[in-house]
Amino acid sequence: MTAFSESTLVKIGGSLLEWPELPARLSRFLDGIHSPILIAGGGKSTDLVRRWDDLYQLGEETSHHLAMSSLDLTARLLSQILPQSQLCDSSSSYICLFNHKTIPIALPGQWIETLEPKSTSSLPHHWETTSDSIALWLSAELKIPQLILLKSVDLPANRDWQEISEQGMIDAEFPRLLKRLNFRPNISWKNLRS
Repeated sequence: MTAFSESTLVKIGGSLLEWPELPARLSRFLDGIHSPILIAGGGKSTDLVRRWDDLYQLGEETSHHLAMSSLDLTARLLSQILPQSQLCDSSSSYICLFNHKTIPIALPGQWIETLEPKSTSSLPHHWETTSDSIALWLSAELKIPQLILLKSVDLPANRDWQEISEQGMIDAEFPRLLKRLNFRPNISWKNLRS
């Protein structure tokens, strides 16, 4: 049993950050979730890093680190618009937050920097790895049993992750990573806009 064995990692799609109803809808959704930990997608801030990479040929490693910073930026935004939330930069800060009944929002860059050197499943540093795969990887590394992907679209009837990736609804690394993981969370999908 780990500190996270009763937690749920909730990944908020970056497109939802552009939706004015997000704070109210997310708060209602989280009321029914036991011990949530939130991670925000990159949205337009990560799109900007992609444009910079195209413009300046920054390379995969530099782009990865800038993209991780963009996820930390969207986490900070989420903490401003979601009452009862607080940023957490490590598993120890999560434990403190959980004991104080606030909703932790992960700063994924710092968590990954801490966990990646000890990991048995690598997290590729390229554009095919986005916040969906990062959330999956964090769930596996921390042994969080539940991962919920909050999206702006419904899950297709065919729940084959490779096909969903080919449709552009999750990143290309997600199905590959899922096959390599030693610990697989139960993954669910919710269209928060419906």
